[in-house]
Amino acid sequence: MRQRFGGAMVASVAGAALLGALVQCRSFPPPPGFATASFEQLASDPTLRAFALEQGGAIFESECLLCHGPDRRGRPGYPDLGDDEWIWGRGPEAVATVVRHGVRVPGATKGEFAPGTRHGAGQSSPVAMPPFKGALSEAQIESLAAFCERLIALPRTAPARDVEALFAAPEAALYAQACAPCHGVRGEGKLDQGFVRLHGAGPQVESRDVGDLAELIEEGMEARTMKAFAGTLSEDEIRCVALFVAEAAAAGQPTAR
Repeated sequence: MRQRFGGAMVASVAGAALLGALVQCRSFPPPPGFATASFEQLASDPTLRAFALEQGGAIFESECLLCHGPDRRGRPGYPDLGDDEWIWGRGPEAVATVVRHGVRVPGATKGEFAPGTRHGAGQSSPVAMPPFKGALSEAQIESLAAFCERLIALPRTAPARDVEALFAAPEAALYAQACAPCHGVRGEGKLDQGFVRLHGAGPQVESRDVGDLAELIEEGMEARTMKAFAGTLSEDEIRCVALFVAEAAAAGQPTAR
């Protein structure tokens, strides 16, 4: 079977050299008052904000670009940071928590969560989406895949009557049984728990082709992980990249589909 859902991304030698150079460009220590400033103070103080955004951009290039892309629009299976909807929360505090603790850290005890979060160090299970092979027949899997393909392609801004028309289809009963508990009654997702939207899905949904969707439903999907950066980045660096990502997202155009 073709492997679609767990491939690693490998930087080229030239790309690795560039990222290494960017790491060397970080200008620490930060200005006076940076370490004790709140995110609101960082954003409102011109000197502190300029430092945070400059350093945050360099850190993003060295640590985040390979997964989230140079334009922060994500890659298949990796969230679009310019989207107007985020899993795990979108403000600088939420971003800092994710950067600090990671997401579904390998080796954590099942059910263990990072302090003050509903994600992070927890959810160590290797499978984020269970396989439905055996629970559903081949014909049911194919029907459900076709339904999900239409749901993913349906724009988020579609009139309510179009959404309800789709969910009036016979296959909607299969969706309610197999998918709604995680992805929501109308495919809206459960973002604070890490279950992505299917209705008008963003790049974090890897499969849109009906054949790929059928394979995913049949075989399940391994959880995407993001390492904890608390041991790699200092707290000042974490706050810099969190402010950079949060401000870049807020300045971008909503990506409703």
